[in-house]
Amino acid sequence: PVAHKETAHYAKWRDTVADMMAVPRSSIKFETLYPENDRWDS
Repeated sequence: PVAHKETAHYAKWRDTVADMMAVPRSSIKFETLYPENDRWDS
């Protein structure tokens, strides 16, 4: 999931929208309950 943040198009988007954000971007980590992690395709 984090690999896309290393792409050029993500960096361009991030830099373009930075001034449009009301608050800085943030993320929240969640614990997967179902299906179990080993049942996800990616």
